[in-house]
Amino acid sequence: SEKRVEYLGIFESLFFTIQDSNYLEGIGMLVTLQLLIRMVIATSAHPRISLITSTISAAVSDVCHFFFIFGLVFYGFAVLAWWRFGGDMEELQSITAALYTQVDSMLGPPGLFQLTQGHTRS
Repeated sequence: SEKRVEYLGIFESLFFTIQDSNYLEGIGMLVTLQLLIRMVIATSAHPRISLITSTISAAVSDVCHFFFIFGLVFYGFAVLAWWRFGGDMEELQSITAALYTQVDSMLGPPGLFQLTQGHTRS
C-alpha cells in the first residue's frame, strides 16, 4: 500500500509538472505574439513599410469575414462527409476525422501528410 501511494504520488507530481509546463508554454506564446504585434506597429513608422501595415489594417475586416465564412463552409462539408460516408470510410468516421481528411486533401495528394494518423511523412 505504501508503494502504491508513492507510485501515485509520482504520477500526481508528474501531472502537475506537465500542467505547469503547458501553462508556461501558453504564456510564452502570448509574449511572442505581443512582440510580433509590437514589431509590426513599430514598422508603420517607416514610410515605405507603412504602406504594407496600412494595407493589412484596411483588409483585416474582410479577411476575418472570409475566414469565418470559409470555416462555416469547411465545417459544413465535414459534417456532410461524416453523415454520408462515415459508416463506410475510416477517414470519415467522426467529424474531427473528416476535418483532418479535408485539411490533408487541401495540402496535397491524399495521404501526403497523413494527418489522420497524427504524424507527417519524412
